[in-house]
Amino acid sequence: MSTVTKAYESGWIRHYIRFQRILLTPHWRRLILFGLPSLICVSALVISLSYSDNFKILQTKAAAHFNQFISHPDLQVSGLRIVASNEKLHADLASLVEAKLPVNSLSLDLDVLRQKAEAIPAVKEATVSIDTGGFLTITAIERQASVIFRDGQNLFLIDETGLILSPATSRAAHIALPLVSGQDADKFVPEALEIFAAASAVRDSIRGLVRVGTRRWDLILDGDRRVLLPAKRPVEAVQRLMILENVELLLQRKLISVDLRDRRRTVVRLPQT
Repeated sequence: MSTVTKAYESGWIRHYIRFQRILLTPHWRRLILFGLPSLICVSALVISLSYSDNFKILQTKAAAHFNQFISHPDLQVSGLRIVASNEKLHADLASLVEAKLPVNSLSLDLDVLRQKAEAIPAVKEATVSIDTGGFLTITAIERQASVIFRDGQNLFLIDETGLILSPATSRAAHIALPLVSGQDADKFVPEALEIFAAASAVRDSIRGLVRVGTRRWDLILDGDRRVLLPAKRPVEAVQRLMILENVELLLQRKLISVDLRDRRRTVVRLPQT
């Protein structure tokens, strides 16, 4: 028997060759070279932390490092800057910041602050950011009143979507704004604004729009004259009326009403003589 055969038949040589063959298999090689050392390290860490004193020391050091991190000057918000058009809105926005300054910027949810700012009726759009110098900046674009809404004896300022912004002190205080009234008139403000725009040629004669039966509009002119508009396509009806006005000066005559509800004909009601 040769020397090589005797060596192979010895136990340690056979085990060595088998181990080398195992290392040639990729997943076994990864398990032995990486998985086994990782398991040993994790086991040692678990055993070490199983002693309460070691765990408390680690916990204390981790808390100290975390506190040092969050107290870094670059992460501190020390001031509040609000960009708003009036003092009341300024105060409403300032009240949204519940945290007492200075505060760590990581504890502030800017998206939640923006949503709260836009939930204020007077705010159309808001942006929230942390600017240079550690300032929390809230910028609000205020909704603008487009129409006065008369609800019974009460007057309200509303925007182009029909959202009520605030009570109006009087009609005279907002004479430049068009007036709408009637049940659910505030829900059809976009249509009302289109009607006012179509009748801009006789703007000085218009007193307002009245919602009739929650279905359609009456255009009220000076002298208690009325233009009865159809429930469907009222803007087109006003455009036809403006053509008549331009050709025949219809609205400059003495009349009680103009009925446009039937698009096939225009009915003019004149005062009795």
